[in-house]
Amino acid sequence: MATQRAQQKARTRARVLQAARACLEAEGYEATTVARVARRAKVATGTVMAHFSDKASLVAAAFHDTIEQVVQGAMATAPVDGTAIERLLHVSAGLYAFYAQDRILSAALVRDATFSAPQVPREALDAQFQRFLGWVKQELAAGQARGELKADLNLEIAALGYWADYYVVLLMGVLGETPLAEQRGTLEALLKMRLN
Repeated sequence: MATQRAQQKARTRARVLQAARACLEAEGYEATTVARVARRAKVATGTVMAHFSDKASLVAAAFHDTIEQVVQGAMATAPVDGTAIERLLHVSAGLYAFYAQDRILSAALVRDATFSAPQVPREALDAQFQRFLGWVKQELAAGQARGELKADLNLEIAALGYWADYYVVLLMGVLGETPLAEQRGTLEALLKMRLN
């Protein structure tokens, strides 16, 4: 009985997330409400609220899997023979392109993931971040072993430095200060100063 209930709850949650993505794509961030998502999912508003405490947590959850797919796809297509910086830039460019599709939604995702700790599912975001940071450290270690990067590079600090540079450029893009076409070049200049 408990298994059936858990399966039904998981199916309802998946339907709500699918409805949230559809609403966001069709209506935009501002027009999307919990009530509209509930109508699209054909559930009560209270059902949505039982799964997600507010719009911020619903939006973050709706795009958590999508962002993971973007990251995994970019990692899988990174140039095999590329330098560590080229591989980092490839993945970063994939993320920048994703966020550039809808600046209003992206601003909300970035804001809510960064500043709305109680409402956003922190465990999932933290796990996603740690996996990504682990990949960055591996790439930096491989680049260091090949002699592409400073020999005395502290990998932990360098990975956090990459993240800081990536994130600043992302914010500049989301705010409209740096066009997508310039984001990769900006990040490349920052990384070369930091890593070479």
